[in-house]
Amino acid sequence: MHSLKNILLPFLFGVLFLSGGIAHFVIPGFYLQISEGFLPAMPLWIKLSGIAEILTGLLLLIPGSRRMGWLAALLLMLAFLPLHIWHFGRDLMPVWALIIRLLLQLLLIILFYAQFRKKAQQDTSPGPGI
Repeated sequence: MHSLKNILLPFLFGVLFLSGGIAHFVIPGFYLQISEGFLPAMPLWIKLSGIAEILTGLLLLIPGSRRMGWLAALLLMLAFLPLHIWHFGRDLMPVWALIIRLLLQLLLIILFYAQFRKKAQQDTSPGPGI
């Protein structure tokens, strides 16, 4: 029997990643405004990260692919970390908000890693009666 957490967490983060990824295509100007100058060809990077978020969301929503979904979520959080650190020293938002976002991101990295490890152990443990 699956616990509520095993169902709720992937659904919650799946929907968040899916909607966040779609937003990259619906309101790309928002993402360009907060990331312009970080990398060359930012409009392309915004689209690629949107695709990655959509795929991550789908992986988390499909029960058989959640292990890869947690790994993808972890890798996305790690990939976005340099951009979020780069935001310090820019006048995009107050420093306290940047600190809270960074701390939240670090907590998500820990959570996604823990979920990936847990799912990996579940996938490799022998089933009942084996």
